[in-house]
Amino acid sequence: DCDTIERVEAEFVERMLAGLDRVEVRGTECGHPLFGGPARDLVRAEALIRIDGPPPYPRGLLALGQKAELAPDSSHGSALLVFLGRVVAATIRRCVATA
Repeated sequence: DCDTIERVEAEFVERMLAGLDRVEVRGTECGHPLFGGPARDLVRAEALIRIDGPPPYPRGLLALGQKAELAPDSSHGSALLVFLGRVVAATIRRCVATA
């Protein structure tokens, strides 16, 4: 298991968000560069989730990966991932507002 948190430049995240739907789930031979180093080579399925917040709140991108491949008939649970993105965005807004 590779439980990691990678920090990336804000410009990289903004470029990623420009062409990304709210959730993108896909199988892959090699994980997205956001996974970094050795973890990237292990990823066979990934979900990229937009974290949108109105100004002045930050925007971001949550990247989740797994070692197992996606089943061909899988629905990917994208509605749940959109919900997760909204929860994370709301949590960020609450933390920023109370800081």
